[in-house]
Amino acid sequence: MSSTEQQEKIKFYAQRGKRLGMGVSQRREYVIDLLSPDITKVPLETRLTAINKYFEVIEKGKNTSTFIEVAHPKKELNIRKIAEGVSNKLECTLIVSKKDGDFVNINNPWWMGKGKKERARSARAALYFVYNKLFSEFGILDKDSKLNQKCYRLSLIGIDEKKPFDITIATNYDPSDRTKLKRMKEIIEAELGVSVTLAGKNDDNSEEAIDYSGYSSISVFRKEPSAKKDKHHPAFGAKHNTFQIGINRNLRDSDEKVARLVNVLSVALQEIQNEQ
Repeated sequence: MSSTEQQEKIKFYAQRGKRLGMGVSQRREYVIDLLSPDITKVPLETRLTAINKYFEVIEKGKNTSTFIEVAHPKKELNIRKIAEGVSNKLECTLIVSKKDGDFVNINNPWWMGKGKKERARSARAALYFVYNKLFSEFGILDKDSKLNQKCYRLSLIGIDEKKPFDITIATNYDPSDRTKLKRMKEIIEAELGVSVTLAGKNDDNSEEAIDYSGYSSISVFRKEPSAKKDKHHPAFGAKHNTFQIGINRNLRDSDEKVARLVNVLSVALQEIQNEQ
């Protein structure tokens, strides 16, 4: 790392770290720099350190095909509670970000603008380590490190109540089979009685929908990215399906609404898996 890059990095820590109430040394240690362009070569000890630093991984039951993610557990009302409910119902692994969503966002792409690339790269790398470790332990990777069974990853995010959407499903970069994305929309609309928007360049591409349409990072576990700057690890293959679902605050502001969402999302995931 050049001295200029180091200064930018420290300046960034000073701005974000100060807001989070951290001292200078804590700010510098807040992210793990994973500088290798091929993160599969990162030592096991470093991988485990990164996983523990960025994520809470809670394995439940014997469900090896479903994974629930929460990117912003502290700042988005009841999103974690919904994720925990679905995880409990389906007896599947829950993955929760430990870091402040403004500082480390696991939905961000590998490379971002000035001052953000370290946290984006490190968080995304740590998430790859999480899935690689789980898939390996579950015995569902073939000799080429591709999935030998279909897997479903539900990544939940919040939508501000002022936005004109009830629920969104990201479709940019084909994070899942197109038929499965559309099927998820149909089931949620039928079961919940709300409008579900497919957000992406081939669907709703409005300015309001951009934030919920998905970065390339949500599909890098499924297929090899086209951009060289995104190629930091091999993809797990076409059997990996991601549903990044945004939920309006108005639909999750009470325990009754949370319980309903838990039931509907659980049913949707089960039906899609049964239809494969």
